[in-house]
Amino acid sequence: MNRAWWCAWAVGCVLLAGLSLAKAAPPQAKSKAPSAQELMVRAHAARATWKDFPGFEAEVVLVVENKRVQRKLTVTAELEVQWDQPLPPEFAAAGRRLLSVVQHRQANEGREYDVEFVPEKGRHPLGRLIRFNNDAMHSQYRIRGELITQVSRQTERGSFTITVLQAIRNREKKYLPRVYTVSFFGKPSAEGDSPPAASVRSSIVVMLDWERVGRWDLPRRIRSVTAGSSGVKMEVIRLQNHRLLPQGQ
Repeated sequence: MNRAWWCAWAVGCVLLAGLSLAKAAPPQAKSKAPSAQELMVRAHAARATWKDFPGFEAEVVLVVENKRVQRKLTVTAELEVQWDQPLPPEFAAAGRRLLSVVQHRQANEGREYDVEFVPEKGRHPLGRLIRFNNDAMHSQYRIRGELITQVSRQTERGSFTITVLQAIRNREKKYLPRVYTVSFFGKPSAEGDSPPAASVRSSIVVMLDWERVGRWDLPRRIRSVTAGSSGVKMEVIRLQNHRLLPQGQ
């Protein structure tokens, strides 16, 4: 037998051995889809929060339609909002909006969730629907990837739904809301409707701009348009000259 034949025979043996090993190797296990609890934990961990936050001061201009006021704002380490002077009644809603933006930056690490997936047909563009068990407000979330895209809750007057239309990532690659809507619904009518229909009481579109100060992303501008029974109302909240408070103040 010539040398070429021996080389060909050796190569064939190696190939056959490789095929045998490939057949004998166990198939790789498919990655397990996260549970509803795991998905909620990941999504909350992906939020940009104010951990170890010292608080801050800022000068604030609030504009509601054609009215304008200027105030000094203090946000404490406990995320309480304090004004140097009370806001006029027509600016109360704008003040509550700023408070909501601040309090949504609260960190809630290590929390456990009693949740489950809601069965649905097809894929929803906002992600999986998850409901809370034994929750007084019957809360439901939608999560796409690691982003919380929608939150729905029931209240004494009806219900509301927050839908995140756009989010951005900060330096740490955590999510900050950029554009979202809040829709308020009345209680469903039980007469002849299946399922009962709920009327829209009002709807708000909010756009947020953020400013990096130290290790935290603070609100710089909040613009909102509210549509309701009294018409359409525009609000703008501008914050400037942010100053972090000394740690522990």
